[in-house]
Amino acid sequence: MVFDPPVYSLRDFQKSHNLTFLQFHKLRELGLGPRTILIGDKPCVTRESACEWRSMIEQYANEHGGKVELECLQTAPARQEVVHAR
Repeated sequence: MVFDPPVYSLRDFQKSHNLTFLQFHKLRELGLGPRTILIGDKPCVTRESACEWRSMIEQYANEHGGKVELECLQTAPARQEVVHAR
């Protein structure tokens, strides 16, 4: 059974999606990371945001020969949004 939490910590998101710390932050720097929310002062990724992010990355990979290379991602459409939860 795959664990799919309602909210991922950034570390859990990275681990669940086989991303290194540097890869994750490079994606965010390029505007291609998942949408995040702040719970208190801790950034998190919701299950829905993770699903949207996977779809976006999968679509990009399908359009580029099945590969996602960080060096090539600069041509992808940027998206980054932070939502503050109270």
